[in-house]
Amino acid sequence: MKVKANRKELLQAAERAMKVTRKSYDTSQLEECFLFGVDQDGITIHACTQVAYLKTGCGYEAADKPFSCAFPYDQFLATLKTARSETVVLELLEHKVQLTGGRIRIQIPCMDQKAWPKEPAFGDPDYELPAGELLEAFLECSHSLPASETVLPVLGSYCVERTKDRWKVTSLDGKRISIRGDIRGSVVSRNLLQGIKLAPVLGVFGEDARLAFSGEDAMLHDGQTTVYFRTVDGNYFDVERLLAKPVYTAAVSRAELQEAFTLALGILQSGEPARLVMDGDQVRVQAAGTASLDCEIPAAYDGDRTRAVPIGLNPKYLLDALKTLEGETVRLQVSDACVTMEEPGRLELICLCRIR
Repeated sequence: MKVKANRKELLQAAERAMKVTRKSYDTSQLEECFLFGVDQDGITIHACTQVAYLKTGCGYEAADKPFSCAFPYDQFLATLKTARSETVVLELLEHKVQLTGGRIRIQIPCMDQKAWPKEPAFGDPDYELPAGELLEAFLECSHSLPASETVLPVLGSYCVERTKDRWKVTSLDGKRISIRGDIRGSVVSRNLLQGIKLAPVLGVFGEDARLAFSGEDAMLHDGQTTVYFRTVDGNYFDVERLLAKPVYTAAVSRAELQEAFTLALGILQSGEPARLVMDGDQVRVQAAGTASLDCEIPAAYDGDRTRAVPIGLNPKYLLDALKTLEGETVRLQVSDACVTMEEPGRLELICLCRIR
């Protein structure tokens, strides 16, 4: 039993499947394998982890009969990348598969297919969203996800909310929050998606993808690839509690603010906050570390200004947020606990740091 396929197309399918895989100390043998299938419709590649199940594929040039097998993906992928031939042939032998491309021939031992889980069954969707803009929102909000996988699942999740008119995506790590979409819209339904572990998969899909929810299950799909995953069980943080009326609001140049905090980041020790002083008709960015910094940026304030107010901000967090904004001017809304920057369809919130 063998199949002949275009090498580049098969490599692209394998690389899509790799997006859901990962290697670490706790990965199982199953998570380091592909389930490879051939039928009258084409080639199908399955990959799975404890978090997600992915199915993708491509066409073929010739196949003698349907078959399927499971094998480790490392050498399979390496051979597809190394071979220079336009086509490759994968042949199922006894307890192994043989991949031939030009002058390269490699045999890979198969694993027992009985150990492979069934493709998840997905019921009728409760609702479905066009994923094009959503995927962009996920990527823009990714900087506010925790850097480690060891956090509570709820904290490392994207909160996807369906509003009356649109949708809203929120991410947070306990010190900052990013929101995209219908920021002030009334929420109709809410689901949590494992943001940290699913982030690599998002790059597989384009504007035509759809995101569907059915009970505790979610499915991201287009005409070529489908990913199934479980939603996260738990209560998300009430972000509205932090979106209180600001004490001060100042409009400043985004470029000048970005430049000042870039300088502050280079001066300060890791984790040390910069000082932002709301003073008169300007804001001042101050930092003291390997050098001393005091940048003055013209500002337009809403309301009267009676005294200078110094606050502490993590410079990296502010720079991460500024990179995702588009306007030439940023409105800094300062409350007792945080600084908020908002544009149509975008909101960035950074909690204040204690300063000496």
